[in-house]
Amino acid sequence: MDLNLFQASLHRKYGKMFREKWGPKWQVHVSDPDLIEEIYRHEGRYPFRPSLQPWLLYRQIKNLPHGITTAQGMEWQHYRTEFGKRLFCPSATKSLIEPLSNVADDFVTKVETVLADCNQNFDDNCNKEIYFAKQLPNISYLWSLEAAGSFLFETRLGCLAPSIPTRTQKFLDSLQEMMTSSLYLIVGEKIHQRLNTRFWRKHEKSWDNIFSFGKTLIDEKLLSLESSEEVTGPYLSHLLKNKNLTMNQIYTNITELLMAGSDTTANTFCFVLYMLANNPDKQNLLRQEIQSIMSMSSFAASHNHLEDMKYLKCVIKETMRLYPVVTMNCRVLNQDIQLDGYTIPKETLFVMNHYAASIDEDNFHDPNKFLPERWLREGDVSQQQHKVQQQTDIKKHPFASLPFGYGSRSCLGKHVGKMELMVTLIKVLDKFDVKPLVEQQDLKPVLRTLLTPGQLVPVRLCRRY
Repeated sequence: MDLNLFQASLHRKYGKMFREKWGPKWQVHVSDPDLIEEIYRHEGRYPFRPSLQPWLLYRQIKNLPHGITTAQGMEWQHYRTEFGKRLFCPSATKSLIEPLSNVADDFVTKVETVLADCNQNFDDNCNKEIYFAKQLPNISYLWSLEAAGSFLFETRLGCLAPSIPTRTQKFLDSLQEMMTSSLYLIVGEKIHQRLNTRFWRKHEKSWDNIFSFGKTLIDEKLLSLESSEEVTGPYLSHLLKNKNLTMNQIYTNITELLMAGSDTTANTFCFVLYMLANNPDKQNLLRQEIQSIMSMSSFAASHNHLEDMKYLKCVIKETMRLYPVVTMNCRVLNQDIQLDGYTIPKETLFVMNHYAASIDEDNFHDPNKFLPERWLREGDVSQQQHKVQQQTDIKKHPFASLPFGYGSRSCLGKHVGKMELMVTLIKVLDKFDVKPLVEQQDLKPVLRTLLTPGQLVPVRLCRRY
């Protein structure tokens, strides 16, 4: 049983709050939305979220600054402010639509190439479908990384090219090696480093390659800007003109943002496709909304188009309720807190199990059903035009489903991530019907720090025209 399912089962057995000893310290697990809200409301000006110790140790021995995913306190707030300006700026995010649309077009081309390979290499339809289903998580990851890179580095990485550039492939391999080695170093990372074990050597080398890749791309951009006073790019160009950041801070943070934004979006994209494949009525409603808002001849989304697509937003939100990529969040408070009649001392680790909350029938009626209508508001265009019935039997507690976290330490790139998903889903649904495999299989998610779709996504993409 995966950890997310195990945690949900513990809450069913022991209740909405229980404590568990982890080594010498106690940690408190919470799944009740009211209690989760209370913890977030007391997290203070500088929310403390524990970081992976191997990552911190690497930065320490390399004398690198922490990035936004690993920093704490005033250092974290400084990064949040400086790197968040453009991420929350409407004019900046509007300018992303064209590059994201170009990446989405390349993703569709990549899908067509993989489908052609299936037809060429397999005679049996079942084998064709399984091959594609196994390829889908990988090409979705390549799409997400390419989309994030086109924004963060203001250049194309080549992840979706017929032949991936050598330096990009090295980065991809190093990223995988870093995540794998991290699992072996969660406990006793200093001992591994002192003894220079093979796990530490792999971890260190992979981080070296990851940061070298980011630095190379940033230096290339810096060189191109030296000949021009005008700042035209949506993100990196502005940061390089920012006097409040050192180059080392930019190197570290941009690279960390690229890592943070790739897996999360790719996994969510796969989960959305799976839900649409197994709920054709919802897929039809979604396609009707898209066709009513956009020109069928181009299917090139504008910012206004995306704003009007209420049902598409609901589809994504409902998918993230059922399959939150970040299944839990942790906080350590710097003050005692009264919680459900208990006084819990400061420095206690709180584990907020968002997955358990989002599938709890006390929070959502029919919690295991895919019902995007839960999230429609009265008077939304989708209700008026397509007679989509709003779900009125849901307890809409704002803390029952928090796929991006909450507060000042919530996901920095959530707006960009949702835009990536929307732009690409529009392109995919224009070209393909999303269907389950002929020999139907259930999705088998696997928790690897993040919730992933596992080895395959059991869907077919069938050309519509």
